[in-house]
Amino acid sequence: RRLHGSRLLVIGTYRTEEAETVGRLRHSLARLDALSEVRLAGLDAASVLQLLRHLAGALPGDEALAGRLRSATGGNPFFLLEMLRALIEAGRQPGDPSAGSGQALTDLEDLPLPDTVREAVEARLRRLSPVARQVLEAGAVLGETFGFDLVRLTAGRGELEMMDSLDELAARQLLVEQDTGYRFHHDLAQRVVEADLSLMRRQLLHRRAGRALEQLEPDEVAALAHHFDAGGEAKKALHYHGLAAQRAEALFAWREAEGHQSRMLELLDRLDPDRSEPRRLAQRGQVLAARAHLRYLQGRLAERDADLAALTALAEASGD
Repeated sequence: RRLHGSRLLVIGTYRTEEAETVGRLRHSLARLDALSEVRLAGLDAASVLQLLRHLAGALPGDEALAGRLRSATGGNPFFLLEMLRALIEAGRQPGDPSAGSGQALTDLEDLPLPDTVREAVEARLRRLSPVARQVLEAGAVLGETFGFDLVRLTAGRGELEMMDSLDELAARQLLVEQDTGYRFHHDLAQRVVEADLSLMRRQLLHRRAGRALEQLEPDEVAALAHHFDAGGEAKKALHYHGLAAQRAEALFAWREAEGHQSRMLELLDRLDPDRSEPRRLAQRGQVLAARAHLRYLQGRLAERDADLAALTALAEASGD
C-alpha cells in the first residue's frame, strides 16, 4: 500500500486449480486497483512450430510433428521441451537417418515418457481424491475422449459421485469438459495414468469398458475388440475382431482388416493350442483364406502364398 504510485512491477504465477490459495491476496490487490491478471493458455500449433524450428531448424514434415506435439502436451512449454529432448536423445528426430522414413513424425506414442514429465504429472495426480483418481483411471483406458455414461459404468460409481469427481478433474486441468463428454487435457496425462495401472487393474477396467460399450454403443466393434482383448477375454475379443475385420473390409480398409485377422489367428492359438477343436479349426481356415484374399488384392503375392500354404497344411493335418 505504501508503494502505490512507485515504478514497481511484481509478477506472480499460480495454477488455476490453486486460485483459492491466493484468493484473499488477489481480492485485496484488486480493491487497491493494483492487480492485472492474464490467463495463460497452452501454446497453439503455430507457436509450437515456431519453437520447433528455433530448436531444430526447418525440417521436412515439421508441421505434422508440431501438431502432434501440441496434441500430446496441450501446448505446455515444459512438456514440449522435455519431449523434444527425448526425441533427440532417442535418435528419432526428423532428418536423423536412424529414424527411418520419417517415423518420428507419427510415432510419439512409442517414445518412452521422460522421467521429468512423468514426475510432474504424478505430482498432480497425488493431489486427487481417491474417487477422482479412480474415475481418471477409468477414463485413461477408454482413450483420449469419452462420454459420461461410458466412464461412469467403467468406473462403477454413482451419478453424483461421478459429477463431483469429474468437476474436480476439470478444475485441476486434467480433463476438459466438452459437449459430447470429456477429454484429457493432453495425451501425456493419459499415458502416465494408464502406465501407473497394475496389470490386474488395467485388465479389469478394460473388461468393464467392454461391457459398458456392449450396453451403450454395441456397433463400436473395433473398440469392443480392443477392450475385451486387453481385458483378457479371448472368446469375446475373437468375436469382435471378426466383426471389425468384416466392417473394415467392406470399407476397403484392407490393412486394418488384416490387422484384426492376424490378431484372430493369435487368439485362436491361445484358445486351441493343440488345434483339436473342429470349430476353432474351421475359424482358423476361414481367417487364413480371408487374409490371403486381402493380400492378393494388395499385390502381396508372397504373403498370400504363405497363407495358402498354411491353409493347406492345416487341411492336411486335420484330415479335413
